[in-house]
Amino acid sequence: IIPCALIMNELVSNALKYAFSASGGCPDRKKEIQIDLRHDAGNRYKLVVGDNGVGLPDDFIIQNSNSLGLKIVNILVRQLKGEIYIDRNNGTRFTILFEAMK
Repeated sequence: IIPCALIMNELVSNALKYAFSASGGCPDRKKEIQIDLRHDAGNRYKLVVGDNGVGLPDDFIIQNSNSLGLKIVNILVRQLKGEIYIDRNNGTRFTILFEAMK
């Protein structure tokens, strides 16, 4: 459960730091960060961390990121033997699928 908490912390920190920065974003829009952790069928979990901020560039690939925080997220997702997906519509949404640790 610790890797999951660290992933959430890093993604929320990034959203607060970048998604709603003064240099970009939508000043007239209500700023939102969503966190959802669900137990899917079987032994799988689904973690979603998203925001309605400025979003990521279309050519962004998390595995090639120079950001230390996102490198850590990648390492933690691999530690969970999980998969990570990024949705860039209306902000940024990270979806991480992983199995419960035994």
